[in-house]
Amino acid sequence: MLDYQGNLVTDMLPTEHISPLVKQRQALASPELQRKLAMGLLQEKLAGQLETLKNLKLKGLDGNPLTVGAKRSIECGIHYLRGFQGALSKCKSPDQMMTVDAQAAMSYWGAFEGIPLKWKLSPARPIPEHWLSIGSRVSPKTCRNGRFAIRPFHACLNYLYGCLESRVKRYGIAYRLDMDFPVLHGNSRMNQSRLI
Repeated sequence: MLDYQGNLVTDMLPTEHISPLVKQRQALASPELQRKLAMGLLQEKLAGQLETLKNLKLKGLDGNPLTVGAKRSIECGIHYLRGFQGALSKCKSPDQMMTVDAQAAMSYWGAFEGIPLKWKLSPARPIPEHWLSIGSRVSPKTCRNGRFAIRPFHACLNYLYGCLESRVKRYGIAYRLDMDFPVLHGNSRMNQSRLI
């Protein structure tokens, strides 16, 4: 179940037993092992973001050609993400990796901002101006992230990310991993898993 903002509230998880030994190994994993795991996950994430932008540049959102400005924004995002792939491989500490991850996310989401959205127009129900393009991932309600999205594209993403979080938790538990032991991010909020 997700709340109205797309945050995972509850889930029907498998009844797999996570042994105390596995929990202990996760909690006591060496910093080098944690760094390698986080590095691998972040490299996959960046590769996926690059692939998404490349496909978006070729096909657009709905198969229609993109504007010149939107294409330029996507090309810029691709350029920066390639640079962040190189920067990530040189990171030695979790703080450095999180900095590169945050900068890459800004470039990735920035590439989407100028892409227009098409709506079936009706004089009875005018479309708000801030719904006419994808816009910023950062919500004015939080001023720092995509929670409490005010734009339809990002509100849908929040819902889909909630579904994805549930699925990743299921796989983690099916493989008898404890999702309360992240390898990079700490749990800064109650009841919110950090998947990396």
